[in-house]
Amino acid sequence: MAKKFSTLRAIFCALVLVNAVAMFGTRPALAAGVVGNGNPASCTETALDNALSGGGLVTFNCGANTKTLTLTFTKNIQADTTLDGGNKIILRAPQLYHFQVYAGYTFNLKNITLQEGTSGSAGAIENYGTLNVTRVTFLNNRSTVNGGAIANYDVANIKSSTFTDNFAENMGGAIYHTGSALTINKSKFINNQATNYGGAVATDNGVINIKRSKFASNNTLASVSGGGALNLQTPTMGTISNSVIDNNYATDGGGIASNGDITVSKTKIINNIAGAFGGGVWQGGNMTLIDSTIDNNRAVAAGGIDAAFNVTTLTNSTVSRNEASDYAGGILTDADAVITNSTISGNYAAVAGSALWRRQGNVDMQHVTVANNTYGGNNGSGIYSSYLGAGVLYLQNTVISNNGAVNCGGQNTIGWGSYGNNLSSDASCVVMAQGGDKQNKNAKLGALANNGGPTLTHLPLAKSPLINKGANVGVSEDQRGMARPVGNADIGAVEVQ
Repeated sequence: MAKKFSTLRAIFCALVLVNAVAMFGTRPALAAGVVGNGNPASCTETALDNALSGGGLVTFNCGANTKTLTLTFTKNIQADTTLDGGNKIILRAPQLYHFQVYAGYTFNLKNITLQEGTSGSAGAIENYGTLNVTRVTFLNNRSTVNGGAIANYDVANIKSSTFTDNFAENMGGAIYHTGSALTINKSKFINNQATNYGGAVATDNGVINIKRSKFASNNTLASVSGGGALNLQTPTMGTISNSVIDNNYATDGGGIASNGDITVSKTKIINNIAGAFGGGVWQGGNMTLIDSTIDNNRAVAAGGIDAAFNVTTLTNSTVSRNEASDYAGGILTDADAVITNSTISGNYAAVAGSALWRRQGNVDMQHVTVANNTYGGNNGSGIYSSYLGAGVLYLQNTVISNNGAVNCGGQNTIGWGSYGNNLSSDASCVVMAQGGDKQNKNAKLGALANNGGPTLTHLPLAKSPLINKGANVGVSEDQRGMARPVGNADIGAVEVQ
């Protein structure tokens, strides 16, 4: 009787389990796999297929040396999978892309190299699920459409990885992003290209977060609003921090081109080139730059930043040594801009506006140092504010020193406004007629140098007329993050301590 009861109970439990699975659903258990048995010859594409078939953790045992596997079929990820190459595996995929991640699944890729993938879908990975990439090298992959290395349509997290010499014939030389979220952290993008735009990263939608990354030599022949390194399209929201965007090329936005909203902090945008507008940045959405450097970029116009639409906010940042072969060496504004605690120094324009050209929109400059910007023409100016375009350029607690033929151009008072406590080294800034405004005064500024903080600045020298001559307007710190006094602050971006 006891044995019969035990048998009935086992049958009952089995039926309960079957019904539970049918009712609630479950994924099959993930079977970890190992590719190879220690002999390099045992590491074949078939062995990889077998290991991947059950999902789970897949590793390699191919001997002590680096092993290269050539793929003849794209690997479809249809179960939650972690593939760890142990820094010894190279996967080649000529005439196809390496992996496709299906919707609803997670693919963790680690310590491996994906190279020489080619397809019309993506160079190396097409992702519709969740893709986590850590310490992966993407080398010489190519897409005939978008995503030279990765085409992302859902969630992708990229960390400590390198993208080199990838190419897309349309968008995203390294990464094309139109999914829900893309995060990039501590990664390098080197010499990636896109025929249309987005030499390193192109995004049509979703959210992108880029941290501690480097975009270097991502050369792209781009259309308008290209973005040699990074392209974001409306309604994208982007965050770039602790990064370097270096030596990229596009028609517009040599470093970054964005139609979405973007925040850039503690980032260097340097040595980029645009064939038309915005050597460093072309901006069509709302842009905020904080603690950042825009340096040594080149374009026909707007060598540093082209603030084309919406609102640009520049805080605690330096725009320096940028060049325009026409006008606006440092910054061109066609929309509203707010510039606070910032330095515009050593920029060059062949015509005018070597520091800044306000074509239209309201520009509010508060505690700004504009110094040593140069020009090529006979009537070049440091700041040019058009009286034909709608809007006004407002100055307060700002110093304009030794720029072009004249500090201020386009002046018949229309297009200019002063809230007081400004200083010009010449008599060209006729708008400076409010309380505390001074003209024809030597600002006595030191050279552009590391005076503390994340960016280079001009420190007022001893007995400078800038010291204690500004108004307190609630800006509690200077560009370097050092405290400003409750009483009279210094004019310009830097507070003498």
